[in-house]
Amino acid sequence: MSTQIQMEGKELVVFKGHTKGLKAANFSNDGHYIISSSADSSANLYDSTGTLLRKFKGHLGSLTNAFLINSKKIAIT
Repeated sequence: MSTQIQMEGKELVVFKGHTKGLKAANFSNDGHYIISSSADSSANLYDSTGTLLRKFKGHLGSLTNAFLINSKKIAIT
């Protein structure tokens, strides 16, 4: 499953990595990182180019949200 960011009809970045529906995606304060949460019980950390940097697994159910604090140093799910 992939998530796309579009502006004026032009695809800018595709974020791949979740196997079920996306619940939320949030940018870091500096705008360089994106963390996403999904119904697949994981959170993914991407850079602004769409490169998957880390997959956070081990949650027991669907994640409704995820946030980054202090850029990418602390992830809250």
